Amino acid sequence: MKRVALLDELTSPLKTEVFGRTCYGYEKIDSTNTKALELGRQGAPEGTLVYAEHQTAGRGRYGRRWEDAAGKNLLFSLILRPPFALHAWSLLPLMASVSLAETLDYVISPLVTHVKWPNDVLINGRKVAGILMESELSGSTDDRSFLVLGIGVNVNQVIFPEYLEEQATSLILEKGQFIPRAPLLARILLALEQSYKTLQSPGGDRQIRERFLHKMVHLGKEIQLLHRTKAQILTGTLVGITPEGALRLTVDGKEKVFHSGEITHHDQQSR
Repeated sequence: MKRVALLDELTSPLKTEVFGRTCYGYEKIDSTNTKALELGRQGAPEGTLVYAEHQTAGRGRYGRRWEDAAGKNLLFSLILRPPFALHAWSLLPLMASVSLAETLDYVISPLVTHVKWPNDVLINGRKVAGILMESELSGSTDDRSFLVLGIGVNVNQVIFPEYLEEQATSLILEKGQFIPRAPLLARILLALEQSYKTLQSPGGDRQIRERFLHKMVHLGKEIQLLHRTKAQILTGTLVGITPEGALRLTVDGKEKVFHSGEITHHDQQSR
């Protein structure tokens, strides 16, 4: 396997204990998540990083294709083997998105990011990063269950497909200057590892939820939620998240909870 140059640059700035210490790098791959799932089944340790300079079949939520310009962005997946109960895994995408958003704030200051439930990172209302969590459950009480956090960050890409031009952005477009990717990846991995430790500590779940709410776009605003399971669109006011990270929405004066769905429209004042 050919060594990816960016991973050589990563060695020096990396300050993590576990995340990224085992890594696989590819100039081109179908999907880092697909490879990470394969490695996870083979027993790859927690924190294993699968990185690619280009994905030919990158994917996002609901089977959408993740478009990228080769060698311009950060495209990677992490294997996690959480030591806590499965019901708490639902907070991991929120943990990842808020950690990512807080890290990007450092890069784009004085601009700031927001997070769109459950796991998109936005700048000025446009998507700059996304997260896809996929799990592999062993069906037994042993420790073979694991999950993969797939993360894509638009860093130095300046041209997007026409159908994404109004929805996507990148750090270089927002900041107006080239962003070195290896130091950024090192910062992201450290932030993820620290938040992962927080989530495992007493009261850590509450801290993650509070950080997410602080960053949450559309909070207190009217939105439309596409509920794919029931094939319906609901309009209501976004009032927060549950302890498990589900969406709390007030519809016709009654609060409802949604564990899945997609915010498709919102009050323009929330941008």
